[in-house]
Amino acid sequence: AEILYQLHPAVVAQLITITQDDYAFTHDRVQEAAFALLTPDETRRIHLTTASVLAQAARHAAGNDLLFRAVHHVTAALESIEPAPQRQMFRELSLLAARRARFTGDYRSALTYLHTARALGHDAATPDFTLDTEEAECQLATGQLDKTRQLCEGLLISPGGLADKALAALLLAEVCMRQSDPHLALETALRWLGVF
Repeated sequence: AEILYQLHPAVVAQLITITQDDYAFTHDRVQEAAFALLTPDETRRIHLTTASVLAQAARHAAGNDLLFRAVHHVTAALESIEPAPQRQMFRELSLLAARRARFTGDYRSALTYLHTARALGHDAATPDFTLDTEEAECQLATGQLDKTRQLCEGLLISPGGLADKALAALLLAEVCMRQSDPHLALETALRWLGVF
C-alpha cells in the first residue's frame, strides 16, 4: 500500500503502469533516462539483482518471457558476476534461453544468448561442445553455411560422445546438401556410419 501511494503521482503522469502483478515504465525512454542518472557500477548492480530475481521467477513461469528478460539483464551485468557458482547458474540459464529461442525460431536471439553463455566461462557440466552444437544448429537455420561447416568440423575432431558427434555429422551432411554437393554429403554420412 505504501509503494502504491508513493507511485501514484507517476501513474497519474503516465510514467509507469501498474497491474495486479507488475510495475512497468510506460516508455522505454523513461527507463533509459532513469538509468542515465546512475553510475555504471550502480547500473550493473541493478542488472545483476534484476537478473537474479528474474532467474528465480523464470524457473516457475510457464512461458519464456521472464527467462529471456533475465538473460538480457545477465548480459548487461556480465562484468559484475563474480562467484563461480553464480556464473555457472547464469551460464545454464543462458543456454536454456538459447534453446528455447531456437525452438521458437528466434535464431538471432539464440545466438546472442549463446554468446552470453560463452562469456560466463567454461565449466565441465556445460562444455563448449554443447554450446558449439547449439550454435551450429542456429547458424544452419540462418543460412550461415560456412560458419556451420566450421563449427561441425571442429565438433567432429573434439572430445565428445557419439550421439553429439552424430548430430554434428548430420548437420555437416545437411550443409553439403544445401551447397549442392550430394557426393560429399553421402561421403560424410557413410564415414560417420562407419564409426558407429
